[in-house]
Amino acid sequence: MKLEALERLAASMRSQQLQCQMFEHRHGRRASDVFFFVGRPSEMLIGARGARPPLAISLEVQDGGVFNPFLGEQYGALCDFLGLLPNPENPFTPSAFFQQMELAIPLIAQHSRVAQPQAIAAYRQVEEGNKVYFVGWRRNEVRGTAVTDANLEKTRLLLGWEAFDLCRRGNVSSCWTDDPQWAIAIDLRALRGQ
Repeated sequence: MKLEALERLAASMRSQQLQCQMFEHRHGRRASDVFFFVGRPSEMLIGARGARPPLAISLEVQDGGVFNPFLGEQYGALCDFLGLLPNPENPFTPSAFFQQMELAIPLIAQHSRVAQPQAIAAYRQVEEGNKVYFVGWRRNEVRGTAVTDANLEKTRLLLGWEAFDLCRRGNVSSCWTDDPQWAIAIDLRALRGQ
């Protein structure tokens, strides 16, 4: 399946060097938080707001806004969240859900829509899950240590593939706290050498 809006949003994000955009998608009375990460591959994370148990659907998005809409085991959970009952005459299809979602996708990236890690963490299981406020970068070579696989994975899940790759190649750890007053803006320029 292809969503033209995702392709346009990705191009806009790359031109502005933005890694993740967040937008809301409503289906009936239910709302989802949608996070779109650009990278190789890009990723769309759909978090069902208020779902119990929590529901997060992650889809790999190829260049051009192309992805596989097959949800597998998450199909039933999405139907439950949306309050849909089986209807053989008019079955719910993920493709129709994503076509409707395309109308909510912003075509131009905006700094006001940059997703904060704590919003993403509501739908992800990460190392030290209570520490989701970004406080900086630690250059491990100075201390004679190495970035851990768990920290790299947390970086990827909350900040995207570019931050993951820069940290992996540069032996840099992302640093986190559970206190929102210490949070700072995420700036990848320091990792890029800009």
